[in-house]
Amino acid sequence: MKALEDNAMAGSSTVTYRMFDEYRQLVEFYQKEFKKTPDEALEMVDNLNYEYLAKQKPDQVGWHDLGSLARLDPELARKRWEMVKATARRQFLSGERASEAVNSLAESAWDQAQFLAIRETMVEEWQPRGGIEYSLIDMMAQSFTMYMRWMDTLAIYHRSEMVHGDICEKKCGHRPPATPYRYDGMQQAVEMVDRFNRIYLRTLRQLRDLRRYSVTIHADQVNIGQQQVNTTGDIQPGKNEEIADMVEKGE
Repeated sequence: MKALEDNAMAGSSTVTYRMFDEYRQLVEFYQKEFKKTPDEALEMVDNLNYEYLAKQKPDQVGWHDLGSLARLDPELARKRWEMVKATARRQFLSGERASEAVNSLAESAWDQAQFLAIRETMVEEWQPRGGIEYSLIDMMAQSFTMYMRWMDTLAIYHRSEMVHGDICEKKCGHRPPATPYRYDGMQQAVEMVDRFNRIYLRTLRQLRDLRRYSVTIHADQVNIGQQQVNTTGDIQPGKNEEIADMVEKGE
């Protein structure tokens, strides 16, 4: 066990430490639950299927898995960790990660396709330039998706109330007031529609402002309207905002 602790502390990063720390906890679990000596527990952990660890799906790889693999093949463990990170990056850039947040496992392929269609059109229009802009577009796609779902819910409540009223009017000659259940449901749906609408518009403004105030100029001078602006020297606070305003107004 002392060797495990030394390996963990010798790691040059938090990732290395967590790998060996989780591995140590797994060894201690075998010692406690199966009444094994430290050497016997180490052997049990190391007898885990090598090919299984090497081929495990990225989203199912645990710290103890990497720690076990590191004892068997440190280089392969490093490659597996890099592969896990690369997969996570691809899922972020493709929108799959954002989709998971609004689409549970019970949702259909159609639901995910709808979300990705919304996101892809936003990506095509805005052409995000980095992680911050991608994250803002993800937030816009998520809030718009939730906005549409609550609109669907509101429409269902409204349709249900209309059908109920039509039936009562035919039988009793008058339309009854909305039932408390349907009224409360419709009120909640209205509030959620408004909430996600606000989130969407707020995020859109943030993306607009990020673009507006992130003016990058690679020349000594630039012409804005009829005015020549000198961009050499130190940039003064607020200079980017001033230039953005001039660009927007065409001054």
